[in-house]
This record gives sequence, structure tokens and C-alpha cells, in this order.
Amino acid sequence: MDILANLKRILALYRNNFLVLLIATALTLLLSGLSLGLLAGPLVGGLIVLCLKLWREDQTDYKEIFRHFNSFLPTFILTLSAIIISFLVGIIGSIPLIGWLFTLAVGPALSLLAGLALAFVVEQELKPLDAIKRSVGICLTEPLMIWLYSLVIGILGSLGALFFFFPIILTAPITLLGTAFTYQQLSARETATLTFGQKEKQIGLAVLSGLFLVGLIFRFALGYQPSFFGRTVLSRNRPGLSERVAGKFLSSFVGEDVKVGRDGSSFSVGGMTIGSKLPKDYPKDVPIYPRAEIQSYLGVGNGDNSTATFSSKEQSSAIAAYYERELTANGWQFETSNFGELLIMIGHKNDDRSCSISITEPEDEETTIILTLKREEE
Repeated sequence: MDILANLKRILALYRNNFLVLLIATALTLLLSGLSLGLLAGPLVGGLIVLCLKLWREDQTDYKEIFRHFNSFLPTFILTLSAIIISFLVGIIGSIPLIGWLFTLAVGPALSLLAGLALAFVVEQELKPLDAIKRSVGICLTEPLMIWLYSLVIGILGSLGALFFFFPIILTAPITLLGTAFTYQQLSARETATLTFGQKEKQIGLAVLSGLFLVGLIFRFALGYQPSFFGRTVLSRNRPGLSERVAGKFLSSFVGEDVKVGRDGSSFSVGGMTIGSKLPKDYPKDVPIYPRAEIQSYLGVGNGDNSTATFSSKEQSSAIAAYYERELTANGWQFETSNFGELLIMIGHKNDDRSCSISITEPEDEETTIILTLKREEE
């Protein structure tokens, strides 16, 4: 694997497809956050497939991220596994010096493995465990070079995390393109295996358990926060998007009843449901474009704090005119911002409710409508 040549190709592809990558990444981060991380699996999987199609010069657009919800359950399992492993690595990372070196050694590789596993699940429809084994196997064919490669693309892709939310939209696609390129190059390879004896497994497990216990002491008992170049490694003064998403997701997952539909197309946690229909108690004063087909819904039964995605064959101008007329008729005050292919309408009412409507119409594709409702908490 020629790391320098690969980076040049990644940056060239990033530059030539900047707009579609920007829109797809922004929607993935936004919807993953609004869904408390529940939709992150199929959305990120779709984003990796989008990157794959760009490498293969196949026709695609930002709507690729919405085309893989049939893989919701396996991608959800992979996402949950990645969150748990990241949490465990973060605890060990609380140990001064040793923990930071451990995080540096393990973190980039885990990120690449998670991305490869998502690609195997979404594109080849492998089961989660088979996808993980396959990803580990191909990485073991060139372990050192692939680790260095994962470190480089991980650093480039996370540069935005040093600032605020919007810059990471600009840098995250580099990591995703790098993951897709690795999958493109290595997915057909014969996998390698790494065999450990019973004694080696016991020693490894004992070492990891010891590091985890020491990390717990430093993390929670002593409140230690390792720093690097003046910045904390595991925490910031303001929690980032990924930390907020993971925290809300885990608290909801552990404390509420979780139900998954048989075909993986529906999911509920507590009072929140993901499905393909609007609830019966959805607010009547929120206009729904009549010639649009719903693709997904996430929210509670009364529509508060919900997101619904629709597609329509109508032009965006007709849809925007409908919403301007109907929002006014239903007492909403709103502002409209037009960014070319993307139109955003932000509305609010005196009952502490707000809404946002985004309308996108790429060339030769159906128009996508994303309708978000939010009620301010007292």
C-alpha cells in the first residue's frame, strides 16, 4: 500500500466532489445527532457506499445515504459495538502516558475496522460478526502499513474536531474516502489470520483488564484528564457532537425498553419510534406536501422533537411555494434561505414550537424534503 499516492488520490477525489460530500456529510451528522445516534449506522454506511461509487466513477449523489435502511439492524449492532469499544478504550486512555499511547495505537485502527465492517454489511450484506472478521483479516495482510494509513487519514479527518461543529463537516469526508479506498483495494484479498494459544489469550485478557481497572481509577476516582499539546484528549470544555450523541444514545438504550421490528425496518426505544409512517397524533397545523412519499420518521407520537424525510417528483419551487402558503395559513412565522440546490425554511410559533424544512432537488433526481419539529423545554 503506497500511502502517499493514496493520499494524493483521496485529496483529488475530495476536491472534485466537494459539494456532494459536504451535503452528504452534513446530513449524516445532523440526522445522526437528531436521532441520538440511532440512524448513524445506515447513514454512515450509505456515506461510505457513496464514496465507493465516487472511486468507481459510478453515478451517485448525496441521497445515497438514505438508500440503505434495509441494513438498519446489522449496522445498528456494529455502531453499538463501536461505541462500547470506544468507551472502553477511552477509559484506558485516562492512564497518564501509557493510556495515551494505547489510544494512539488502537484508536485509528478501530475506526478503520468499523468503517470497513459497515461497508461489508451494506454492500455485500454480510452479517455483523462475519463483516468484523473479514475486516480484521484483510487488515492483517499488511498490518503496519494499514495502521500507518489509518493513523494518517484519521488525523486528517479529525482536524475539524479541534474547532467547532462545522469544520468537521469539511474534514470528515477525508477519513470516509480513505476507508472506502481501503475497501476498494483490499476487499477481494485473501484474509490473513493471527492465532493465539490459550496462555497468550489469558495474558492478553489479564493485561487489558488491569489497564481498564487502572483507567477507571484515574478517570473517576482521581478525575485525571490526559492532555496533548495543551488540549485534553478525552474531554473538552464544550462536549462535541459525537460525545453528546453517544451519551444520549447510551442513556436511552440502557434505561428504556428497546424493540426492533422483525425485518429491521422499525425501531423503538421508550416513547421514540423510527418507522415509515407519520403517527396518528402528528400536529395538524404542520403542513405535509400532498404529493410527497414519506421515507422515514423518527420521533414521539405527538410529533414533538421529530424528523420526517419525504421524497417527491415535484419541483422544489412548487414545494417551497406550498410550504410558504401553508405555513402562513397555519400561523407559523418563518424565514427562507436559498443555497441553490438546497432551500431551508425555519419557522416558529408562540407555543414554543419551531420547525425546519429543507428541500433539495439535484439534477435528474427526486426532490427530498426533511421536516424537523422541536418543542422548547420549559
